[in-house]
Amino acid sequence: MLATLFVPASNGTHASEPRQMHPAMAQRIALMNRQKEAMELLSDMAAGRHVFDPKLARAARKSLIDTTQAIPKAFKKNRQGLQSHALPEIWQHPKDFKARAVTAHKAARGIATRNVIRLRKTLPPMVQACISCHQGFRDHDREFTTH
Repeated sequence: MLATLFVPASNGTHASEPRQMHPAMAQRIALMNRQKEAMELLSDMAAGRHVFDPKLARAARKSLIDTTQAIPKAFKKNRQGLQSHALPEIWQHPKDFKARAVTAHKAARGIATRNVIRLRKTLPPMVQACISCHQGFRDHDREFTTH
């Protein structure tokens, strides 16, 4: 079954008509959004924009551990669409992509959540793992920024 998204149409169809998305692609997008939410929460705690809460930090860390472990399987098959930011290089260089996912998983496991000082010291490798993967395997040209 295909997931349905309501997005502005640019191919001549009426804007209110739903576009179909392959379930695997929808799952990848959801996976990346879960990672983004966890990273934003941890980053906000580390920067003092959010009160440090060890319980929330542990939950975000667990989310990152689970989702980074799921990356290789989520990107196993090349499913593309307008909503995807995945570059073809993922499937052209699967060993490199998987190695970066493994690095991200190790970085997620290394995040310390007992106090904000330890979080600040252990979060940068996770940030770098995300950046490294996105630089080689994510299309940034199709992003739309409203600010």
